[in-house]
Amino acid sequence: MKKCFAVCKQNFCKLLFVYKIIVYKRCILFQTLYKMKKLRAQLALTQTDMARLMGSSKTKASLYEKGLRSLNAKELNMLSTIELLMSNPAEIQATDKISLNDQKALVAVLKKLAYDQKRAAQQHEIISEKLSRMEETYASNRKLWRLLNELKTNLKGAAANPYAAVLEIRCLEKLKSCGLHQQILLRHQLSMLASEIASAQQLVEEYWEFGVPVEG
Repeated sequence: MKKCFAVCKQNFCKLLFVYKIIVYKRCILFQTLYKMKKLRAQLALTQTDMARLMGSSKTKASLYEKGLRSLNAKELNMLSTIELLMSNPAEIQATDKISLNDQKALVAVLKKLAYDQKRAAQQHEIISEKLSRMEETYASNRKLWRLLNELKTNLKGAAANPYAAVLEIRCLEKLKSCGLHQQILLRHQLSMLASEIASAQQLVEEYWEFGVPVEG
């Protein structure tokens, strides 16, 4: 009986030892997988991207984070390298390069905005002058039309001037190019250009305050 009890105790100790090893390995596995998932989140990578970065296949990607597969020596080494580089800014300066490229892209966009603003301002000036001439022509045309109507009313028969009819036709033709409908279209264009200029100016001034130079 004592011998049987001793054997059972010995077997139990062995099973307990094996169980502790299994639990320890599982703890290490889940710590490693948690670390991998955390790094993947920091890098904004998919499971497939992370697996491939570590030198594995995409079919194993989801198995890692579910704890259904362990990392081999090569994958563990790559994971440690990634963790080291992520924790030591002196080893990798990718963020600085990205920031520099982002600033260059921003400067390019702001330069284009400044150019578009300048072009819109020139168009605004041209259309404003065109509208001003149109309004003057329209006002003169209305005066002439009123005068011609007064002449037709007051001068009849032999006193009437037949050239007044020619001038009436000219007045009607001018209305096609300087009438109120044409003026409304130009005012609408001016309004759109003014909004474009103001929007571009606001963006340029906003990012100028952030220290991004914009050449004129």
